[in-house]
Amino acid sequence: MPGEYSVRLTANGVVVTQPLTLKLDPRIKNPVDKQYELSASCYNSRKKVMDYISQVSRYQDQIKSQIPKAKGDVAKSLENAGQIIAALLSAPRGSTEPNLGRLDATFGALLSTIDDTDMSPTTQAILGVEFASAQLVKVEKTVMEFTTKDLTTLNKQLKKSGLKEIK
Repeated sequence: MPGEYSVRLTANGVVVTQPLTLKLDPRIKNPVDKQYELSASCYNSRKKVMDYISQVSRYQDQIKSQIPKAKGDVAKSLENAGQIIAALLSAPRGSTEPNLGRLDATFGALLSTIDDTDMSPTTQAILGVEFASAQLVKVEKTVMEFTTKDLTTLNKQLKKSGLKEIK
């Protein structure tokens, strides 16, 4: 990215700092601001998705380990929670429901498409980022509802039954 930078070199305990100005290649006629903005948006969104995948997968592992120990309503609640998590992580082929797996792939593909060219982002790429970002908001809402509502209720049931809470 064009701008003013500082380069620091340390050798044998001696530190030398030099200013550095990076300029855009004059042969490139396209502004890089929109490309950088979209690229950063895809990167940050994908990182967020990967964090959610890690969190939800942890819940899934804990739920699976509790199901054999649970009975009655607690077992049903664990199975329901497992189904919610499975839907968050992936959806059946042909489903249009947003999920973390699809968003991970979408943001990765968009990031690659946007970063692999010196051209301005296409309208399709811009719309793709906007659509995927809107889908992420929906999935985030589901994750938050699960974490704050469903998981809280489930943990109360687990505690009452003498089973380990999901964390």
